[in-house]
Amino acid sequence: MSAAVLPDQVYSDDKILEIAKEHPEGIAEWVEANAQRKGISLPNTRYYKLASAISRLSDSETELDHTEKLLVAMSRARLITDSQLGILQVSYLRHSARQRRVAVPDTFHALKMNGCPVSRF
Repeated sequence: MSAAVLPDQVYSDDKILEIAKEHPEGIAEWVEANAQRKGISLPNTRYYKLASAISRLSDSETELDHTEKLLVAMSRARLITDSQLGILQVSYLRHSARQRRVAVPDTFHALKMNGCPVSRF
């Protein structure tokens, strides 16, 4: 893999891989800081609001969170490539999923220790 930065690319693939692999817990902060520094914000147009409203009304469970929306905006602004977007998003989602899984056993353990009858489904 080449560490060279292409003319339309702001971050090297090596830098994105480093962030994704070594600092997955900091991806949201990195995305927010870099989007802000580069002047990237989420669109607030009538069409964006309409699309968001339609998405909320649908049965779709694919609503992106703020960090994911900023990643897409950074890709559209050509600050990151589509493959870099994928790498960061997968790492961000895996980290988020691990965070949610860790909390569940702790809750069960705390309930059990306090004498509450707990069964796993």
